[in-house]
Amino acid sequence: MTVAPVRKHYGKALAQSFQAAKLENVFVEMPNGERYKTLSTIEELGRRLVKAGADRGATLVTLGGGVVGDVGGFLASIYMRGIDFIQIPTTFLAQIDSSVGGKTGVNLTLGKNLLGTFKQPSLVLIDPDLANLFPDVEAVNRALRVIAGAALSATASKRRRTR
Repeated sequence: MTVAPVRKHYGKALAQSFQAAKLENVFVEMPNGERYKTLSTIEELGRRLVKAGADRGATLVTLGGGVVGDVGGFLASIYMRGIDFIQIPTTFLAQIDSSVGGKTGVNLTLGKNLLGTFKQPSLVLIDPDLANLFPDVEAVNRALRVIAGAALSATASKRRRTR
């Protein structure tokens, strides 16, 4: 499962890897973006899995950033009462945050990640070079992550000093 921009860059190589390993594979593509992290997207992806013949022995492989990982993990946790899934995060943030801990979920109009489950991936494959697909966005993500970490550290340090 992936989104169009990621499939464009890595889909062929991933399909060739599956074929070389003699693993049957079908690409399921979701619309790109946070606004598609919804129950209606889950329903549509579930229909596509059924039409592709995915059964309880299937493994869902997610190739993409945090949205793809969240949606794919949630789908894997509820499809046929749970199937295995593998995450291949393609953004720095997904590699250090959303692919860790089994957090999955979708948004409601009332807020982010209000519906979700914990579903540990069977495997997380991280290639740091994948995070260079969208270098400008990734540079901002890295900078924001460093700033957030520094702010949390400073806040915790200040609390310790004032006690």
